[in-house]
Amino acid sequence: MNGIILINKPYFYSSFKTLSYVRNILSVRKLGHGGTLDPLAVGMLLICLGESRKFCSHLLDADKHYTVTAKLGLVTTTGDLEGDIVSEAGCNSLNLSDIELAANNLSGFIEQIPPMYSALKHNGKPLYEYARQGLDVKRKSRAVEIKKFKIISWQAPYLRCEVHCSKGTYIRTLLDMLGNKLGVGGAALTYLQRDWVAPFFESNMLTLEELDYSFTKNKLLSSGAYLPLEKLFAKYNRVDLSYIEARDLGFGKVVTVGSYNDVNGEVALFLEGDFIGLANISTSGCLKVRRLRQSIVDKLCARN
Repeated sequence: MNGIILINKPYFYSSFKTLSYVRNILSVRKLGHGGTLDPLAVGMLLICLGESRKFCSHLLDADKHYTVTAKLGLVTTTGDLEGDIVSEAGCNSLNLSDIELAANNLSGFIEQIPPMYSALKHNGKPLYEYARQGLDVKRKSRAVEIKKFKIISWQAPYLRCEVHCSKGTYIRTLLDMLGNKLGVGGAALTYLQRDWVAPFFESNMLTLEELDYSFTKNKLLSSGAYLPLEKLFAKYNRVDLSYIEARDLGFGKVVTVGSYNDVNGEVALFLEGDFIGLANISTSGCLKVRRLRQSIVDKLCARN
């Protein structure tokens, strides 16, 4: 299998533990995931099998959507209920209009400083390892886009909201920024669910128990939660190659496909209906390979 499985990650499982569980169920060695979820978070975790692992970076770059509950006024070392309490302020005086205004001010392009309790690496080591040692590493702010920050309900001190955001957004940091804007010191997440990762907006997900059952019963491929690799690039412009063109790309040669002169940017490459990789295409129709499926390249070169 070289596709993607959409897993509904359970509460209190790390992404690595979930990955190990899937590995044991499927009895496969080569797999990865498309974007880490915190242990206390639930929801969509994309498991990449076989050659799809090489294309996981496109999942890391994708938009994501979350449903969140946070306790305003509560500040912890981790930004959620797993950490130690740093401070706690009352917020009964806050009203819904104040909160919605602050959320609107945090929409669009904003700057965030990654939290210490995150998987972002510094000198090859995740930041959370430094944090657990009581160390604070200087981090650079990064620009992210908050495309939707919608308040669902407010019942002091608990706020429930939806967030649609770009890659690299830290939801804990966003809610903490909201609490700061509201003058209550910050906020801590009490619930975080990842609803979808683009382009899998309305796709099925399997719990680990459902994955075990469907795989045992040979129903995984028809479950709707297993997707072939090309689904990841369904909205890309498509270029269908001849065997000779595909072989030349496999050998590192320059290929020009004149019939696609009106397409400019990244395109998905296909050979006889099979997805074989990605390339950038110029306005003159010249292809520059970004990544090819190695198994396809090996077959093409072997047939030369």
